[in-house]
Amino acid sequence: MHLLSALVALGGLAPGVIVRRCRLGNAAAAILFACTTMMTLTGCGPGTRGSPGEAPLQPGVRSHVTVVDTPTWAGEVASLLHRNCTACHRPVGSAPFSLLDYEEAASRADRIAGATGRRYMPPWLPAPGVGEFQGERRLGESEIALLLRWAEVGAPEGDSAAAPPPPSFPSEWSLGEPDMVVEFPEYPVPAEGRDLYRNLVVQIPLDVPRWVRAVEVRPGDPKVVHHARMMVDTTTSSRDLAALEAGPGFDGMHMRSAAGSPGGFFIGWTPGKVPHAGREDLAWHLEPGTYLVLQLHLRPTGEAVPVRARVGLHFATTPPRRMPLLLMLESRDIDIAPGDTAFVVEDRYRLPVPVELLSVYPHAHYVGKRLQGWVVLPDGGRRDLIRIEDWDFNFQDEYRYREPVQLPTGSVVTMHYTYDNSSANPRNPFDPPRRITHGLQSTDEMAEMTFQVLPSDPDDLPTLAADLDRFYYQAILDWEAQQNRALGQSLESEGRLDEALEAYRQALLAGDDAEVVASMARVFVRQGETVSAVLAAERAAALSGRANPRILGTLARAYAEAGRMEEAREVAAQAAELAARRGLPELADSLAALRRSLRGGSP
Repeated sequence: MHLLSALVALGGLAPGVIVRRCRLGNAAAAILFACTTMMTLTGCGPGTRGSPGEAPLQPGVRSHVTVVDTPTWAGEVASLLHRNCTACHRPVGSAPFSLLDYEEAASRADRIAGATGRRYMPPWLPAPGVGEFQGERRLGESEIALLLRWAEVGAPEGDSAAAPPPPSFPSEWSLGEPDMVVEFPEYPVPAEGRDLYRNLVVQIPLDVPRWVRAVEVRPGDPKVVHHARMMVDTTTSSRDLAALEAGPGFDGMHMRSAAGSPGGFFIGWTPGKVPHAGREDLAWHLEPGTYLVLQLHLRPTGEAVPVRARVGLHFATTPPRRMPLLLMLESRDIDIAPGDTAFVVEDRYRLPVPVELLSVYPHAHYVGKRLQGWVVLPDGGRRDLIRIEDWDFNFQDEYRYREPVQLPTGSVVTMHYTYDNSSANPRNPFDPPRRITHGLQSTDEMAEMTFQVLPSDPDDLPTLAADLDRFYYQAILDWEAQQNRALGQSLESEGRLDEALEAYRQALLAGDDAEVVASMARVFVRQGETVSAVLAAERAAALSGRANPRILGTLARAYAEAGRMEEAREVAAQAAELAARRGLPELADSLAALRRSLRGGSP
């Protein structure tokens, strides 16, 4: 935890308020209050929300209450907290404490004022004015001021008889009693160790096929469960993997089984997430014998904790009329140097058919900072789909548009993420900062943005599904090509030339790549395979448009090895001139030296 940042952030709620009004009456009490506030609201571990300085009021947020001189629980505060907080802050909710009654809220008045003043609570990350989402959780300026004033005056109750009754929750389940509850085996989370991704597997107890309208995930103790994802497996592959490992389930974030998201839905749980009631016309199919796979991201806290997860299924009464699909944009090209405040990754997809965007789910880890999604329309116009200015890994969520976003054929949907791996980022897990690369641990990084899309014309579903399959397959090939290219370079440097060639050949499965073909030509030169070297080098030069001086240098060397000295000298001269024009003096000097050596008849 960055203690100094936490103190500054809390002190910035309103100048002097914390020290002046703190009930212990001195600066030491203020420091204690700041520490306990951060620990209670965020839990142990890196990644506290809030930035130094006074949090600016969100533009466009409307105030719902008028601040009175002495607000009371009965008069103003209870209704405000019931309306905005108790969906999570209730005895069986996802939050660590309840705010249903006066005693529970009054004992935490200072914490409530601090968290709402920094806009840490209620958790809602999208910037106002960019996308209109269902269930937006924002407090207006006067609402925040009222909670601060209530804490300052000692959190009075007022006339208890006049207090509004707490909201009624007829069930521990937010969507009401499910049609079916599936319980997963208890999993013991160890006290120490690295993050865990555990996949728990249960066969669904169904006798007849059903259509699932909504799913509510209750993953167990939120102190150790960071987030959860539910998948389905119509084969026995997940069960078979679980049988090979000790304890319930099997490890791993990337599925080694056939489990996947059901019917175009990404089903998950995060702290503060309110499950969606779903739509009858978009339910997904569930067959008897199907296995449910619940993937839990678990973070040891220093104490062994048993986790027992449940899933509630709500069935539709009629088959669906339409089917959505998932469009996931992703980048694994993440390698962020310590101190880099603006590392950027992007991914994009061109729509082959018109669609409706139903929801968006962004995902990054601790040094993610500015997460954006937008679309460029066929006429060149741009529309923002979501923007998060201050990402918080602890409160990721799926955001559903109030009205589907209509996008025509040819629209290009783009993900654009910016990362801050500096000490100025209060959520940086390392102090001092370290190099951070793509990976599955919380202290690694990821970049994903998943859209739920619905073809505007149901007849376009096969076209969109096939194109998305092609898009994902190409993304896999590109990633594997990148890995194989790096492997080939490593093997080449070690002199393991046959293995290097095989790695380069595997890299070309993703498509022609001039740099990879040039690397193969270089290996052929070292092996004395002059015919192959010339053919590969000429191919690489053609792929690059004869505009890459390094590749032209490789071609010159291949010609020289084949005894084609005049062509070698001519190409070397072209390469040296091109490098000079492009402001690459060291490369230009090297190529000029190659040209001079060729004048004597040897490379």
